[in-house]
Amino acid sequence: GVFSRSLKSIPISPEVQKVLNIEADSLTPNELMTAILQAPVDLMWFGGIGTYVRATSETDAQVGDRANDAIRITATQLRAKAIGEGANLGITQLSRIEMAQNGVKLNTDAIDNSAGVNSSDMEVNIKIALEGIVRSNRLSMKKRNVLLASMTDEVAHLVLMNNYRQTLAVSVAEFVGVEDLAFAERLMLRLEAEGRLDRKVEFLPSSSEIARRSAAGKGLTRPEISVLLAYAKLALKADLLTSPHLDNEAFEPLLLSYFPKALQKSYKNDLLKHGLRREIIATKLVNLIIDQGGPTLVPRLLDQSGASVATLSMAFALAWQIFDGDTRLKAIDALDVNADGQVDGMAQIAQYNNLQHFMRTQTLWLIRNEQVEQHFAALLKSYAKGLLSIHNGKTLPLADLEYALEIIRIAHRTRAQIPDIMKAWNAVGAGFNLPKLLEKADSLHLENYFDTLAQARLINDIKRAQHSITRAVLTTGSYDKWQETHQNAIERVRISIEKEVNDDQMTLSRLAVLGGFIADLAAV
Repeated sequence: GVFSRSLKSIPISPEVQKVLNIEADSLTPNELMTAILQAPVDLMWFGGIGTYVRATSETDAQVGDRANDAIRITATQLRAKAIGEGANLGITQLSRIEMAQNGVKLNTDAIDNSAGVNSSDMEVNIKIALEGIVRSNRLSMKKRNVLLASMTDEVAHLVLMNNYRQTLAVSVAEFVGVEDLAFAERLMLRLEAEGRLDRKVEFLPSSSEIARRSAAGKGLTRPEISVLLAYAKLALKADLLTSPHLDNEAFEPLLLSYFPKALQKSYKNDLLKHGLRREIIATKLVNLIIDQGGPTLVPRLLDQSGASVATLSMAFALAWQIFDGDTRLKAIDALDVNADGQVDGMAQIAQYNNLQHFMRTQTLWLIRNEQVEQHFAALLKSYAKGLLSIHNGKTLPLADLEYALEIIRIAHRTRAQIPDIMKAWNAVGAGFNLPKLLEKADSLHLENYFDTLAQARLINDIKRAQHSITRAVLTTGSYDKWQETHQNAIERVRISIEKEVNDDQMTLSRLAVLGGFIADLAAV
């Protein structure tokens, strides 16, 4: 039924009693609304005006919505498994965090409502593109309106996919959990130093709270990740808009992909001259980098490489195109429903996380080894061509492509053929048990953020040594011949590595010693 809030009482049917898990035959309007808020349901959807849930640490006065004081509940009283927000401020941010810590699945109202904002932006940008076309008499206003209507479904699809990706980025960050906590704090510190973030205002954890969570093995909650993701995107976009590299022709496909296919097909040149070209490219690039690299990608890679934001962004875009990230992403999307029905959600998110990790490592490699800003198009062409030689038409898992860029770079620097380089590379890895060593290095329990930077540097040094040794093997003619030349030194390093990889006490300092041994061997 539909009932007025001015009624003295509302009759409660047996069906409603069951759904709301109450015994009363009648309730006042306020009592009924409070019961609805506490219903044991899968999803609670907020679509109206008002703030209905507060944290247990907050008072009604702090909420600032006197009209709903009588029906408001606390975070611990809400029994829904998940929250969806079609309104703004339906729940306080502190109550979101508290509910998330108690197992409720929810984002922020900004994340849940972002499709509406996205739709408006896209509508305006499409109309801006068509304005000049109509003005030049290449399209009548009547046909323009017909064209706009015809694109409705595709625009809806583009918008929904943007928001699917953004919410998925929150899920992946939640899945990574405490492992990403140090990088999350680094992002907060960076944003605070730049005057872009006030942690207290946004209810983000202090450094002492982060230390407490780290000790307890707990990461950020979804509402906290949602806020941090938004700030990461805003900061990256602001930085990119100051860079001349947004004008690079390499980003034109990214610009075109923002618009429906009908516009791309008929008015490509007009889209390329769009008045908000740079802003649209920046938005697309930011969404790609943060959604597919994680909200902490920028401070993580900046600290590991010392590169500029522009270089980092171009390197990520290059890695994404070289390895055809769109196709790999859609392959994981397709696991939503397979021939046997729905797959396990956590297993699927683990695959998204693997893709994120892979793209971060490849981006870092490109930053360290190539001049991506100066040679983007040439690098894309040469590495894409080399990759074809490696997979030879087969679909390879990411693990099989981890060292693809290294192998292609050796091919660029020598006259060796890629199959021979792969053979030598694998022989060096097997000879020193480097795959297992790197696996153990990657899984080290680290005490602080700077330990993670040291870990990344040591892993990179080992990979560079493998690169150098592989080239030496190719020059010698075979791994066996190279081994004969340096038998004693090789044996000492091999024994040291074997001892450590079979020991459960691997530490950062031990890894540093082994890395030094391998680097010394690479230099002989």
